[in-house]
Amino acid sequence: LAEITCYHALLLDRAARHDDAMRVIQQAVTLGDQYDDAWTRSFIERWCAVLLQRAGTITEALRHALHSVAIAEDDENLTALARAQSTLGSIHIASGNLKGALDALVHASQLFDQLEITDWFVADSILSTGNVYARLHDANHAMPWYERALEMWRDLGDLSGEARTLERMADVHAERGQYEEAIIAHEGALGLFNAAPHLDPDAALPLVGLGLLHHRIGHHARAMECFEHAVEKARAVQALPALSQALTSLGRMLL
Repeated sequence: LAEITCYHALLLDRAARHDDAMRVIQQAVTLGDQYDDAWTRSFIERWCAVLLQRAGTITEALRHALHSVAIAEDDENLTALARAQSTLGSIHIASGNLKGALDALVHASQLFDQLEITDWFVADSILSTGNVYARLHDANHAMPWYERALEMWRDLGDLSGEARTLERMADVHAERGQYEEAIIAHEGALGLFNAAPHLDPDAALPLVGLGLLHHRIGHHARAMECFEHAVEKARAVQALPALSQALTSLGRMLL
């Protein structure tokens, strides 16, 4: 019942009913206190942390994430610990603590490898590890993590996950001045997003990235075309951050 309540809270959050989601997740925490099972209690604390992070309540999110880790450690439940550490890493990213994020995510990855777990949660955790290295401007460490994530998404048949990873790889290529490789990665991501069975809020980002690259290398007409298509795509998937980036870039070109 407690786990079902967590999933209910997640669905409410995705429907932008954030207050209802927090009310339901608190009910799950109360229910979880009645369980002796460490996996269930750690699971509830972990998802409570995720929802609090999405609500912007980082301090409370961190408290629940740390509690999730402690429960799993006390019970020596390695599967629960791996997932709790991964969630803790995400909370640290949101708080700007990149060192803490890296420590937690790398530990999670080591546990996932030890347990031979390869699901979407693991792939996303590996992608997040690459993102932390990229934010630290350490491309040499970021790319191997991205390559691992890319292979895992492909094995899972997750086109959107593969596309998001290619997008991050494109950003690293661009930072290195490898514009041709960056364009290829952006175009690959765009094709995957278009082929995915569901609309993804990141689907417009490859077009924004392509526009920025074409503008940088002097292909202004192509850049304008990419930004215009990005605006259309962002509106279609109702992605406000991507729409803002596309409109801002388009406006700068028209000045």
